[in-house]
Amino acid sequence: MLIFFIIFLLLINITNGIIENSTNIILYNHSLSLEKFLYQQYDNRQIKLNHTINHYRPWKKSNSIEVLKKIMATHRQRSLINNRTLITTNITTHVLIECLGFFVFLT
Repeated sequence: MLIFFIIFLLLINITNGIIENSTNIILYNHSLSLEKFLYQQYDNRQIKLNHTINHYRPWKKSNSIEVLKKIMATHRQRSLINNRTLITTNITTHVLIECLGFFVFLT
């Protein structure tokens, strides 16, 4: 009975950690904030690469993914506009060439 009660308490603790929607990573009953976890991962990577640890955190300083999404969206819009104008100019030049050919044929 005591074992079931302990398991029940552990399950309540785990589900409370999940339901709170906090940015904490619960690992072996140690609560670690996501930011500290990223710092630790970044520092470990820097140590493995034999670089000095600085306070520059690329995931905090830049929003490169958002910038990339905006660039891709504007590029798609421009390419769609360019394709449409290219198609319309091709159609108009083709029609003009057909008309000119018809007029040349008449004369």
